[in-house]
Order: sequence, then C-alpha cells, then structure tokens
Amino acid sequence: MSVLRSMPDASLIDVFRASPEFARPLHVFAQQLMRGPSSFTEQERELIAAYVSSLNHCEFCRASHIEVGRHYGTPDDLIDDLMKGIHNAPIDERIKPVLSYVRMLTLAPGRVTKSDVTALYDAGWDDTAVSHAALVCAYFSFMNRWVDGLGIEADPAVVKMAGEMLHQRGYGAVIELLDRAGKLNRP
Repeated sequence: MSVLRSMPDASLIDVFRASPEFARPLHVFAQQLMRGPSSFTEQERELIAAYVSSLNHCEFCRASHIEVGRHYGTPDDLIDDLMKGIHNAPIDERIKPVLSYVRMLTLAPGRVTKSDVTALYDAGWDDTAVSHAALVCAYFSFMNRWVDGLGIEADPAVVKMAGEMLHQRGYGAVIELLDRAGKLNRP
C-alpha cells in the first residue's frame, strides 16, 4: 500500500520499478556498501541498517533488516535491546561506539563531534569503518524517508521474502528485478 494516487496498492518493488532511474543506481551503491569490502561484516552492516531504521521509526526497513540479520544469526530482540540503551545491550563492546555514533548522526547530525569519531578509533576501528558507518547511516536514513514518505507498510510476508532475498543475493537482487522489468518494458 502507498499514498501515491497512481499506485495506491504499490509495494516497495513497484515503487522501484516506477523509478528505475533512481532505484537502480541506489541499489548498485547499496550492493557495494552493504556487501562489498568493509571493516564491518555483512551482519554488522545489517545491524547498523536495522538500528538506524528503528531510530527513524521506519517500520518497513526496521523489520526487513531485522529479518536479514536473523539470517546472519543476529537475535530478533537485539534491536529492541539497543533501543533501550546501547551500553546495556548484549552485544560486542567493540560495536557499541559505532552504534552510538550512528545514533548521534541519525538523531542530531549537527551535534556529531570529533570525540564521537575518536571513540570508534579507540575501539580499534579504522578510517574505512568511520566512513562506512556514516554511509550506511546516511543510506538508510535516505531510504527510510523514501519508504515512509510514500506510505509503504511492513507486510510480514514481504518482510520475510525481502530478508531472505537480501541475505542470499544482496542488494543485487533488486538490481536484477529492475533489469528484468526494464527488458520486459522494451519494444
């Protein structure tokens, strides 16, 4: 379901298919960011995605990336624990400053300070990690606003399918869907 008059029953994939000139490059970027080389594991990047989406109150993205995380072995209730407080959550200490950083970057980007970043270095992360944390945060904040701005709801069946698809084939799966749809629409 969406708020678009021309597509009131649209799913997120329908929205992507209607705007392939935007959706395709965004997913090419996402594939590289979320599945390419990084200081973070794929599981850690999906955790950041689910956490940022939770902070932004985007239920579709929150549920979808919790589902992806489940396939990597992340406990279902970890995001709820993080939302209650990062420092008491049952998670590796090394990732806590990363989550604190993306929390600040999500909720009050103008208040991020050098000490927020220094905490990542102190935990053993490198420049690539700092950059990737900011990029994952920014990408999902962007996508959260696109999804919520169009009224896309978190249908449990779609969330389950999306979680499995993203885990198995990464964000390239969306690119493949868009490319197939494009070929079908050509004369």
